[in-house]
Amino acid sequence: MISFEHVMKHYPGRGKNAAPVVALDDVSLTIEQGQIYGILGRSGAGKTTLLRCLNHLEEVTSGTIRVAGTDWTSLQGKELRSVRRQMGTIFQHFNLLASRTVFDNVAFGLELAGEKKQDIAPRVTELLDLVGLPDKAQAHPSQLSGGQKQRVGIARALATRPQVLLMDEATSALDPTTTEQILDLVKDLRDRMGLTVLLITHESDVVRRICDGAALMADGRVVEHGNLLELVSDPESRIADQLIPLGRAQDAFEGRSQLLSFVNQGVSEPLISTFTRETGINVSILGGSVEQIAGHKVGRLRVAFDHPHGGGLDDALIRQFFNERGVTVSK
Repeated sequence: MISFEHVMKHYPGRGKNAAPVVALDDVSLTIEQGQIYGILGRSGAGKTTLLRCLNHLEEVTSGTIRVAGTDWTSLQGKELRSVRRQMGTIFQHFNLLASRTVFDNVAFGLELAGEKKQDIAPRVTELLDLVGLPDKAQAHPSQLSGGQKQRVGIARALATRPQVLLMDEATSALDPTTTEQILDLVKDLRDRMGLTVLLITHESDVVRRICDGAALMADGRVVEHGNLLELVSDPESRIADQLIPLGRAQDAFEGRSQLLSFVNQGVSEPLISTFTRETGINVSILGGSVEQIAGHKVGRLRVAFDHPHGGGLDDALIRQFFNERGVTVSK
């Protein structure tokens, strides 16, 4: 659905002979139709620049961006304006017009798109019902809570029936409870409307709650990406460390701790006690967590194995026991 192919974005450096600033450095990434895909990274990682290149607010220096097979980097003028209607954007700070009512804010994009007046009113009414604000049509933004403002922003973004919904830190200004409500709404809309959702965030909770896939950016590069369940099952994954943080092993166990990773299987089973009973090997739990990710229970547990009589440990036996139960063992 969306593919970035060796995308570069440079800005002129400050000063006469200054080197250019590299904001995006050879970014290649594919987002499948119908996915909710999260781009994680710290401030300055290149996340928002990537989004701005996608919706053509910035021109790429080189590389190609394709949406549904169409090369967006080559579009200009009327052709570009036409395909832009395939994308809706939800902003961090809502960007509502204070002088307009909720109804008129949602209608604004349709007016710009040249929709007939008689078609605008039923579409706006439909959208306000969809986002749960049918009674706020004549209210002004100043009369709304943060969550209600963002619902208006979602309705406005969906007005032109886009295929792709872009979220630029769309929940950063909201409290945790409202954030969960907005994310659940977005997921429901994706399921009902077949949207592809690309969200930019620095919040692990956002990715953990609704994303199917994710990428981690740093210094303008994609350093890790893939299916979220596969990533959190990978002991080497940096994204997994952010979504299910475990901390470092205690000094007493440094060098001999191991990581148990599991998806669905083993979450509610007494694996540790069963292992100790069957093998006679003690297990020290150093840290761990079970989270709901992409609709699945995912767990990571940092442990240390110890033979009670000082005997050696059979690594093959340990791995066999856990692997047979769907649990990955790694350093």
